[in-house]
Amino acid sequence: MMRIALALKSGLSAEIDWAMRHLVRFSFEAGDGLRLEQIPDLSETLLSKVDSLWIMLHALSLDHPKSPADLDDAEIETVLSTPAAQTQMDKVLEATLVLRNCALQRDNARYLASIPQAKGVLARAMALPQHRELVELKQNIMDVTEAISLYITRQSPLDTFYIHLADLLDNEDRVFLITALRSLSRLAIHDDDHLLLQNIKQSTLNRLILLLTLQDEDLVSACLDFFYQYTSYLNNVGSLLDSPGCTAFFQSLVRLLLHNAQNFQERRPLQQRPGQNTKSVPSGPPDLPPDLITELLNFPEPERSFRWMRVCYKESLDDFVTQVSLWQSYQLRFQPYAQSHPLLKPADVIKNVSVVFSAVVALVEPSPDGQQKFILKGLRPRDSPLTVNGNKFLHCSWTSQQTNWAPCNGLFMDSKDLLRHIMDRHIESTLVSTRPCQWAGCERFKDGEEATRSVTITHLKTHIPHDSDAPSVSNKDSTDVVVHSYRTAVDERGQPVGLALTASLVLRNLSKSRSSIDAFKLIERDLLRIAAINESLNVYVTELLATTL
Repeated sequence: MMRIALALKSGLSAEIDWAMRHLVRFSFEAGDGLRLEQIPDLSETLLSKVDSLWIMLHALSLDHPKSPADLDDAEIETVLSTPAAQTQMDKVLEATLVLRNCALQRDNARYLASIPQAKGVLARAMALPQHRELVELKQNIMDVTEAISLYITRQSPLDTFYIHLADLLDNEDRVFLITALRSLSRLAIHDDDHLLLQNIKQSTLNRLILLLTLQDEDLVSACLDFFYQYTSYLNNVGSLLDSPGCTAFFQSLVRLLLHNAQNFQERRPLQQRPGQNTKSVPSGPPDLPPDLITELLNFPEPERSFRWMRVCYKESLDDFVTQVSLWQSYQLRFQPYAQSHPLLKPADVIKNVSVVFSAVVALVEPSPDGQQKFILKGLRPRDSPLTVNGNKFLHCSWTSQQTNWAPCNGLFMDSKDLLRHIMDRHIESTLVSTRPCQWAGCERFKDGEEATRSVTITHLKTHIPHDSDAPSVSNKDSTDVVVHSYRTAVDERGQPVGLALTASLVLRNLSKSRSSIDAFKLIERDLLRIAAINESLNVYVTELLATTL
């Protein structure tokens, strides 16, 4: 490596070509083993080589009243059009590539940050125009800048290195913008005197707020890191709250609290209060309406047994049904039709239970009399049947004096059948009724109030749900509830990471300002919802609510 360093300093073209060729290859293939600090003058020589491009462009600018940073495309192409300039440009690119490869190693980045001339060279390179011949060079320079920014401990807002980074926040190039955001965020980490990030233009802040709405994780992450450092300066919070994009900023932060959150469903038993009565388990499956039996008979076996089980049984963790009773119930239901619809064998019926109800387990339990009892653990009969489609039947709740004002409780598969039943069986055929509606619990018509038959029928439709509104029912016990929760990214220790965490930290910085109370009131409901459903950020959002509310 000493031979390479001396060759670079020799000024001889052949030696420089040889040194740069080997240095580029070595920095790429074995960059971890290259320690700039151990090779005297190598870093300074590479930086000088990079700066030679600025010097070459500056020579042209002497004939023009402008800086090299202000040269247009035609002027740059004029400078780089000669073979000698192209050769020098190639060596400058190789030097930036070597610096970039070396800076990816932490010790090298720390050493480059300590070299006095490094910031000046990088600042001048960042200030070069956006020309196609300079794109690769500037990208390498930005990578070096990002790497060493973390190790620059003292920085003035008047330093050209900081100024050019801040100017890049308005750059249209995505790569340059992301690198500038990351570099400024790293510089601010060591800004104990709170001198940086005080002069960011309002238009720049509004643009960065809009960028938070993009589906670009790298760009959004860089913006959030910048805003985290920016809002750590209490003076900046006030100007941010006064900006036109303040509301959109808070909305974006709230949305990012659920960034890439995974939805988890957990079935939990519904806890009952002490002394609360529970329904007794039916001794057998419910009776089925004739129409439902006819519909079941249309299915061939074993599909008919599947449908019958779903209609008459459900999963229940603490209950069981004996295998004998299940077979007997099946046999009793379909035996009258066995001649045209043959029955399954008992073993096949029992085996089909596991197809319909995955959580049900066939067990053998000893009984008190010493006999073995074959049961299906986790299964119980339903209190009332379902339709073949898995919906609840519609119940007729019409009361009458003949039934001692008890509900009719007729079961109907759809709303049309229920309405037809009420009209045929319950509504008086006269044109005017003195007690139009006798639906259980209905107070629409007071005692003695009269209504025409058409008015009564129109009113009855309010008690009958539309078929599309009929609730579907799970095969599981209704005492279980499904709890939905969301979890954003966490590390191997279960601690939150990623965009959701950074968004919560930005909100925490904002909450430290008294002037942010009104803004937090607008998102209070959203924060309460996220605290309830996002298990990963529950602690962070709860602390945020405690601070602001």
